[in-house]
Amino acid sequence: MTSVDNMENANMSILDEIKSRLITEQVIQKFWSKVEKPSDLSKCWIWKGSQSGGAGMFFIGEDRLTGKIINVQAHRFAYDLENPGIPGSIQIRRNCNNKLCVNPSHCRLHTDLESLFWTKVAKSKAEDGCWFWTGQVMISGYGDFKTNKKSFLAHRYAYEITYGKIPSRKVLVCHKCDNKLCVRPDHLFLGSHKNNSQDMVAKGRSTKGRKGHSGKSGESNSQSKLTAKDIEIIRWRLEQGETQQSLANEYGVTQTNISAIKRGKSWSDTTQ
Repeated sequence: MTSVDNMENANMSILDEIKSRLITEQVIQKFWSKVEKPSDLSKCWIWKGSQSGGAGMFFIGEDRLTGKIINVQAHRFAYDLENPGIPGSIQIRRNCNNKLCVNPSHCRLHTDLESLFWTKVAKSKAEDGCWFWTGQVMISGYGDFKTNKKSFLAHRYAYEITYGKIPSRKVLVCHKCDNKLCVRPDHLFLGSHKNNSQDMVAKGRSTKGRKGHSGKSGESNSQSKLTAKDIEIIRWRLEQGETQQSLANEYGVTQTNISAIKRGKSWSDTTQ
């Protein structure tokens, strides 16, 4: 007999391949009998059956025609029941990162596009460090992920492939770290334009309502301040080839300040 531990490498979906022979109402009922659903169905549905590597596995049975013993990943089986016809070569990932969750609404398709995206990301070695987008950058300073003639904001794409579809285009993906090139999912959060503006004011990044601020940028603005995080980001962006003047204009400081940062000086050193 041939043991099939993971059907995700098959050329067809689980249901397409064996539904006519093995997937019966009795098998489906057997599957759901091993699932613990909370009263709030939007939360994780926990698999109570067999496990492999910490993830749920479901034994469907033996296919007498091929001699195969069919074991499938529990979350994959649940997803295929809700979404029949998905090719087995396409992986199914969980947005909740709970290996025992089989809630179909917590699952999503994982394609080669995602793999391509992460090849353009440089992850900081620091425990809570930013993950820098190394691909194309927009004039606004945000990462630009282009593929198949489509363009995505890199940080927004990172959020969606990790946590699921964003409800509306009007909903912003904001940065906790204030690094426009960061695509680390846990550095991102959803918010409105109002939330984003309030966050900017709270962190001192807004030119509105700040005492003594002229509203000017670049060399004409004497009130600009940079944080240690800003310094780290500026140095990294300089290494990627961005000009000192473009960064000075964006951060509201002088080109001399940026030059000093490039030479390894701190913000306090650059203003002396």
